[in-house]
Amino acid sequence: MHYRYKDDDHRHLGVIAEESPTDILARDGKGVSLGDYSAFLLAGLEAQQVELTELPARLDREGH
Repeated sequence: MHYRYKDDDHRHLGVIAEESPTDILARDGKGVSLGDYSAFLLAGLEAQQVELTELPARLDREGH
Protein backbone atom coordinates (compact mmCIF):
# COMPACT_ATOMS: atom_id res chain seq x y z
CA MET A 1 0.00 0.00 0.00
CA HIS A 2 1.11 3.57 -0.57
CA TYR A 3 0.72 6.31 2.01
CA ARG A 4 1.86 9.84 2.81
CA TYR A 5 2.64 11.41 6.16
CA LYS A 6 0.64 14.54 6.96
CA ASP A 7 3.70 16.81 6.85
CA ASP A 8 5.47 15.04 3.96
CA ASP A 9 4.48 14.96 0.29
CA HIS A 10 6.74 11.98 -0.38
CA ARG A 11 4.86 8.78 -1.20
CA HIS A 12 5.85 5.78 0.96
CA LEU A 13 5.28 2.05 0.51
CA GLY A 14 4.25 -0.20 3.38
CA VAL A 15 1.96 -2.91 4.66
CA ILE A 16 -1.14 -2.84 6.83
CA ALA A 17 -0.26 -4.44 10.18
CA GLU A 18 -3.84 -5.63 10.78
CA GLU A 19 -3.73 -7.56 7.48
CA SER A 20 -0.24 -9.00 7.97
CA PRO A 21 0.71 -12.48 9.20
CA THR A 22 1.22 -12.55 12.96
CA ASP A 23 4.77 -13.86 12.39
CA ILE A 24 5.91 -10.40 11.28
CA LEU A 25 4.08 -8.19 13.77
CA ALA A 26 5.95 -6.07 16.27
CA ARG A 27 5.61 -7.08 19.92
CA ASP A 28 2.86 -4.54 20.55
CA GLY A 29 0.93 -5.79 17.48
CA LYS A 30 0.54 -2.24 16.17
CA GLY A 31 3.31 -2.38 13.60
CA VAL A 32 5.50 -4.69 11.59
CA SER A 33 8.95 -5.90 12.61
CA LEU A 34 11.10 -5.10 9.59
CA GLY A 35 13.65 -7.78 10.49
CA ASP A 36 10.95 -10.45 10.76
CA TYR A 37 9.30 -9.13 7.61
CA SER A 38 12.56 -9.43 5.67
CA ALA A 39 13.11 -13.00 6.88
CA PHE A 40 9.49 -13.87 6.03
CA LEU A 41 9.91 -12.54 2.49
CA LEU A 42 13.23 -14.33 2.03
CA ALA A 43 11.71 -17.66 3.14
CA GLY A 44 8.88 -17.16 0.64
CA LEU A 45 11.32 -16.41 -2.17
CA GLU A 46 13.40 -19.47 -1.33
CA ALA A 47 10.30 -21.71 -1.36
CA GLN A 48 9.22 -20.23 -4.67
CA GLN A 49 12.67 -20.84 -6.16
CA VAL A 50 12.52 -24.51 -5.13
CA GLU A 51 9.15 -24.84 -6.88
CA LEU A 52 10.46 -23.15 -10.03
CA THR A 53 13.56 -25.34 -10.08
CA GLU A 54 11.47 -28.52 -9.74
CA LEU A 55 8.77 -27.47 -12.22
CA PRO A 56 10.41 -28.67 -15.48
CA ALA A 57 10.93 -32.19 -14.11
CA ARG A 58 7.37 -32.28 -12.80
CA LEU A 59 5.97 -31.19 -16.15
CA ASP A 60 8.02 -33.89 -17.91
CA ARG A 61 6.69 -36.56 -15.54
CA GLU A 62 3.12 -35.43 -16.19
CA GLY A 63 3.65 -35.41 -19.95
CA HIS A 64 3.32 -31.67 -20.55
